[in-house]
Amino acid sequence: MFFSLKEYFIRLIADILEKSVISPQKTIYRLNRKVSSKDKVIRELEEENKQLYWINHKLQTNYMPVSKKKRNKIFKRDGYQCLKCGTRKDLTIDHITPRSKGGSNELKNLQTLCRNCNIKKGIEEENYKNYVRPLKKN
Repeated sequence: MFFSLKEYFIRLIADILEKSVISPQKTIYRLNRKVSSKDKVIRELEEENKQLYWINHKLQTNYMPVSKKKRNKIFKRDGYQCLKCGTRKDLTIDHITPRSKGGSNELKNLQTLCRNCNIKKGIEEENYKNYVRPLKKN
């Protein structure tokens, strides 16, 4: 006769309890600890798998963060302003050709955009370098 998995475990636990010298409460406590430790191990493995996925993704897309030195060069070149809207707040470095499409971290592929313009641009290949207004000299 076949039983469901749940029924099988119930019968197994009942059998353990009948043969057990220790109290049923202690046996149940030990079984719960084993289950919770297995759940913890599973969660740790899932987290490790996520980290490995991102490492693999970064390796496949040639992901290299833009260095602070290079960021400062780009901000200075672009006049510390968004090339699309001209704001000087919440500036980010944007890849003209996205890394996911083979873009690199070379200076000619990077531009300054504010966070809003960068989000609106998405993964489109839009170059706003021609829109830079020259800085006024005092």
